[in-house]
Amino acid sequence: MVMALLTELHRSRLALLLLCCISGALGRDLTIRGRAYIQSTSRWLPLYPVPRLPSVKEPSEPRNIHLSFGDTERDIVVTWSTVSKVSLPLARFRACSAPPHQPWQLATARSTKFVDGGPLKSAQWIHRAKLLNLSSGERYNYSVSSDGSVWYPVMEFRVPNVSQAQRSFAVFGDFGLANAQSLPRLLDDVTRQRMYDAIVHVGDFAYDMPDENGAVGDRFMQMLQPIASRVPYMTCVGNHEEKYNFSHYRNRFSMPGSSENFFYSVNIGPVHLVSISNEFYFFTNYGTAQLGRQYRWLDADLREANLNRTAAPWIVLIGHRPLYCSNNDSRDCEWGARTLRSGFNGHRWGLEPLIHKYGVDLAFWGHEHSYERTWPVHNGSVVGKTSDTKTYTNPRATVHVITGSAGNKEKHAYFVDKAPKFSVFRSTDYGYTRVTFFNASHALLEQVSDDKQGQVIDSFTVVQKRHGPFDWN
Repeated sequence: MVMALLTELHRSRLALLLLCCISGALGRDLTIRGRAYIQSTSRWLPLYPVPRLPSVKEPSEPRNIHLSFGDTERDIVVTWSTVSKVSLPLARFRACSAPPHQPWQLATARSTKFVDGGPLKSAQWIHRAKLLNLSSGERYNYSVSSDGSVWYPVMEFRVPNVSQAQRSFAVFGDFGLANAQSLPRLLDDVTRQRMYDAIVHVGDFAYDMPDENGAVGDRFMQMLQPIASRVPYMTCVGNHEEKYNFSHYRNRFSMPGSSENFFYSVNIGPVHLVSISNEFYFFTNYGTAQLGRQYRWLDADLREANLNRTAAPWIVLIGHRPLYCSNNDSRDCEWGARTLRSGFNGHRWGLEPLIHKYGVDLAFWGHEHSYERTWPVHNGSVVGKTSDTKTYTNPRATVHVITGSAGNKEKHAYFVDKAPKFSVFRSTDYGYTRVTFFNASHALLEQVSDDKQGQVIDSFTVVQKRHGPFDWN
């Protein structure tokens, strides 16, 4: 499907460029001859043709195909859906380097029925197939089927090379079906330049997946398919997933572990990636027992991760709402951030003492529709501030990055006039963050502006040769 879309675009590129120039402000979604497009400033892909959902006359046809890591980076989970229950949901896969006569390997999918909570009670079946113990560094072809005889067109993914330390991610949040301005550039990064080992989406999908009896979620997942079917798409939950007790988030994705995608961890090269739900702190109408479970799990997970820092030295935490931000939204950047840092009543289930105790190197958040990065900061104070804003050397506190500007119908969030002392760089441009972990000690973070034709508007390096609990060094 990816190559078909790209071929379609290139055949009419001049016409699309002209339409992009005359159609008005960037970020406006277009319909041309009945086909939906997303605008971007990408010179290579100025208009992205949004994939159509399968016809309602084909309820067994696979759709919303996407990948995620399983328990390790050599395990890939293929997830897709069908409108109807199918007889034999299968995934087949084969190394690209294998001879043509080599038979496909088969993986039987586990299927679950998902019913949207809206008035129509729209149902679909979610299928998950695990491709286990794949060869390190190998590219694989794969496809999915509803009956074992008719197969979806072949797609491709790459397994990270375990003998190499370098891993690269694209990180962003707050990404909608409408005004998804960063998507064409991300598609270029993934399909043409093959830049990433994983995509990390830090909450808020589609705006909102349950809308129109779940049809918005279906269209959003189909829009992501050319990216998410090629690179593992790792997630955390946001406030826009809350409806029907987060049922769309819990059912549509397939993250490691058994916590319904709310909290999990996985090692990706030198990175121990930890995902949590900080929505538990704000939607207490569903109870608070899950907060205690998550906190105890996070404490145990970070403790174990510290014992394994030779293999995975970097600990990276992702969640949706930030612990630090300077947007002109006092509810989130003051009261909300304090609640997350210190917990209820200033002491119960606070995240900051835990991440400081175990030396979380980097934390990525969304929620605010902007980009902001901090100094190493703890308990509201900058730790080890220097005159060099481009290199953090052996920081003794967590560095926070808010990257919620990928694009959605709610558009930008703006900042207070005077930046607080913890803030280093702020931008309201649409865009996303690239993160490259070169080895055990060096990481480069870059903020890509789609408004500025893909220009890197902020970059900084973290040099950490003293990984470990900050209080113990």
